[in-house]
Amino acid sequence: MSHEEIIEALRGWHLREVVKRAEKPEVFSAILEALKKRDPVLQKNALYVIKKLALKGKLRGEAAERAVKSVMRLIHSKDESVALQAIMTLNTVLSTTELPPETYPEAMEVLMGITSSGKMLLSEYAAEGLGNIGARILTLARRILSWVLSIVGEERNPEVKAVAMEVLSTIVERTENPQILEEGLNTALKLLDEEDSRIRNIALDIVDKALRREGMLSREALQNASDALDRAGQASLKERADELLTRETKVEMEPVEVEEHSVETIKRMFEMEKHPYVLELARRDYEVLRLVMRIFLSEDLMTRLDALWVLSNAASYVKLDDALKLVPVLEEMGQSDNPWIRSTSIKVFGTLAIKYPSIMERAVNFVLSGLDSGEPSRARGALELFDFLTSRVENLGLMRTVVEKVLPLLENDALREAVVEFLRKHEDRIEGLDPELKKRVALALSRAALKEKLRTGAG
Repeated sequence: MSHEEIIEALRGWHLREVVKRAEKPEVFSAILEALKKRDPVLQKNALYVIKKLALKGKLRGEAAERAVKSVMRLIHSKDESVALQAIMTLNTVLSTTELPPETYPEAMEVLMGITSSGKMLLSEYAAEGLGNIGARILTLARRILSWVLSIVGEERNPEVKAVAMEVLSTIVERTENPQILEEGLNTALKLLDEEDSRIRNIALDIVDKALRREGMLSREALQNASDALDRAGQASLKERADELLTRETKVEMEPVEVEEHSVETIKRMFEMEKHPYVLELARRDYEVLRLVMRIFLSEDLMTRLDALWVLSNAASYVKLDDALKLVPVLEEMGQSDNPWIRSTSIKVFGTLAIKYPSIMERAVNFVLSGLDSGEPSRARGALELFDFLTSRVENLGLMRTVVEKVLPLLENDALREAVVEFLRKHEDRIEGLDPELKKRVALALSRAALKEKLRTGAG
C-alpha cells in the first residue's frame, strides 16, 4: 500500500488492514504522518493503530520513540476527544513498551501539565500514566511524589488535588520496587494531618494499600507507619502495621497461577463461600478484579451480588476505564428496594466518586435527580450517597442544595421518617447554613412531627 492508500485506509476505518501492515517502515511513517493532519477522525484512527501495536508488543526501538513524540504533541489538541485518545495511547505505550531513558522525563512533564490542568477526564487519564512512570523509575518517582505534595499544599482546586492523590495511589498499587513503595507510603503518611478531609481519607486508603504489600516493606518503613498512624489516631491501621512488625513469617495464600483464573473459577469460589479469598486475590492481582467486574456486569443476579460484595471492599483499586463501565449498573442498583443491595452499591459508587472527579459529577447528579424524583427508592439511594460523600468531603454549597430539595419530601409519608433522620444527622452542618434556611428546616420539622402524630393517631 502506498502512503496515500494508508492515509485513505485510516480515514475509511479499514484499521485491521493497517494494523497488519503497520510494522513496515513506510506504513509506520504514513501512520505518524496521519497524526499531523488536521482531521480528528484520521488522528484518532492513527492513534488506535499505535495503541494496537503497543499491546501486541510490536512497537520497539526507534519506532516507539518516534511514536511517543508524535502522540505527545496531540495531547494538547484543541479537540478534547483527540487529546483524550492521545493520553490513553501514551499510557498504553508507557506500560507495555521499553523506551529510551530520555523519553520518560519528557512524558512525565507533559502528563504533569495535563494532570494539574483541571480538565477532569483528561487529567484523570493523565494521572494514570504519570503514576505508571512513577511506579517504574525511582528518580522520576521522587520528583512526582514531591510534585504531589506541592499540588496538595498549594493548589486551590479540590478536584486537582484529588487527581494528584490518584497519581500517588497508582504508584503505591503498581510499583514492584520496594524503595518506591516505601517513599510512596511515606508521602501518604505526611498527608494524614491535612485539613481537607477528602485528602486525609485518600491518604489513609493509600496507606492501607501499601500495608497490604507487606512483603515489600522494611521494618523501618513499618515502624515509621506505626508511629505516624498513632499520631493521627488511626488505631486499626496502626494495629495492622504493628502486627506486620511482630510477624515473623508472612502469611501465604494458596498458590494459584494467574492462568488458572477465569470467570468460572471465581464463580466456583463464590459457591464455596470463599468471598474473602477472592477479595484478597482481587487486591493483589488486577486481572482477578477484572473478572469480578465482568461477573458484576453479567445478568446473573446472585453472582452479581457476590461480586458486589468483593467490589465494596476493593473499589479503591478499580481503574478509571473500568469504573466508568460500573457506574450505570451502580446507579441502577443504588435505587433498589433491597436495603443491602442499595447501600452496598452506594458504597462502591461513592468510593469511585471520591477517587475520580469525573464520576463525582455523576454522583452529585444521582443525588439531586433522586431527590427531585420524589420516588422513595431513588430518594433513599440519593440520601445514602450524599451521606457517604459528605462523610469524606465537606461541601456546604451542596449541603444547602440538598437541604432545599429534601424539605418538600417531608410531605411524603413513605419518606418522612428517612428525611427527618437525615436532617437530624446533619444538624451540625445545617447550623453552618444561612439563617433563613435554618428557620425553614425548623418549621418543616415541626410540621412533619405534627403530621406524623395526626397520622399515627388516626391509625
